[in-house]
Amino acid sequence: MKNIKPVVLILNILIILIATATYFQGSSTLPTGYHVDHLANTLNAFCIRLTGADEYGISWPWYLRVFDDYRPPILAYIIALVGLFMPIDIHMARIIVLAMGFLGCALTFVFIKKSKYFDSLKIPVAGSLMFAFFLMSSWFLLPHRIAGEFSISIFFYLGLFVSTWLVIEKPSHIKFGLINGFFVASMLYTYYGTKLFYFTHFPIILYFIYKKHGGLYNFKFTECLKAYRGFLISTLLALFLAVPTFLDILGPKLTMQRYHVVKSQSGIALDLNTLKKQLDPRFLFFIGDANRRHHTGYKGQLNQFFLPFYLIGLFVMIREIKRKNLFMTYLGITFLVSNLPVSLTNEGIPHSMRTLFCLVPIIMIIYTGYSITEKWLFNKVDPYKLLRLGFITLFIFGAFEAYNNVKYYKTETTKFDQQLWTYFSDFKPSSHPSYDDHSVSSILDRYYLSVVSGDVGYCNGTIKK
Repeated sequence: MKNIKPVVLILNILIILIATATYFQGSSTLPTGYHVDHLANTLNAFCIRLTGADEYGISWPWYLRVFDDYRPPILAYIIALVGLFMPIDIHMARIIVLAMGFLGCALTFVFIKKSKYFDSLKIPVAGSLMFAFFLMSSWFLLPHRIAGEFSISIFFYLGLFVSTWLVIEKPSHIKFGLINGFFVASMLYTYYGTKLFYFTHFPIILYFIYKKHGGLYNFKFTECLKAYRGFLISTLLALFLAVPTFLDILGPKLTMQRYHVVKSQSGIALDLNTLKKQLDPRFLFFIGDANRRHHTGYKGQLNQFFLPFYLIGLFVMIREIKRKNLFMTYLGITFLVSNLPVSLTNEGIPHSMRTLFCLVPIIMIIYTGYSITEKWLFNKVDPYKLLRLGFITLFIFGAFEAYNNVKYYKTETTKFDQQLWTYFSDFKPSSHPSYDDHSVSSILDRYYLSVVSGDVGYCNGTIKK
């Protein structure tokens, strides 16, 4: 066994390096253009980095006006922060969101590895291969090449998922409370879709703390404060950081503008039919997002290698929920809640960008399904025969699917020719540009005026309507 371990370690490192190189490959050329949101977020990050204000001259904004959609600002602040150490441009912004997607996937696997709620794997390289298959799936490859707010949502949602569970387990832990309070509040400033999770967080955490630790009536007041101080700190910090959002909701309601544009078909509540389509395994593994800006065009959102383990994982999760397994109940609730944002829009079809964060519970469900399957088969079948036959064949199929998805993406992305994609090859900035033009149609001029040409005058906020 001692002779095998170094070989296994080398194999795992090679698999992770190959997957990482493939994931980041062509970051400057794939896709061939840049989405207007990508340009706008980079532009505002550039202005914040230089002046401490966005393109409208609003100092340290809690939301970005941009195209009058008043978007969450965290991505722009991250780009601006990295801009302290290197020049800001559209390629740098793409590298940042690729890195955030990579970290979101990698840290999900780290949580699984460290957690007591998931079984260890029998096949030494299985975890690395699954990590690679996720990175090279459509749901990771394409969204994390567009510097839109959604592209950082996996990282922050994972932070919410993990820190909330840590507070549920140890509600007296002050450090866990501080971390959780930050990630709860970050849901308001990460992406439109994640705002929902700020409001669902409080009933969820209260329910699970009650189920795990019982009611507060068992404690005196001082004992209660001590026993639940981490949770209390988390709640107070989350409420304090949400003050700008509350003031806006009670006042001009600017941050609600986007919801009026993409409201559900019924105009109220949830479009359950769209939610049903989103949860359909055919969307995940066979069809994928119908919008070519969201999907590589090859089969589903995820590698078909995961299909049987996804279904088994769902079965195991439901079984464990019935057995009152608290963590699996938490996983099941977060899985359903993380898919809800798709039901708030008017397209009537699944939307992979608006539900990118649901990959956190999906990865855990698939891992659960795989580990249970592997454990059962190894107890029933001679492991050497199993390795030679079934699982090796299945992993070869997974590698083939991952290769095809990457290859198809590289080929098909060159055919993108949509209004929302921008090409620089023949562009010539206007000789008489207007500092006051903040429209979608002027995005190229605006980007060249500031980031490319270094004309910081555009960041002085000459238009203030």
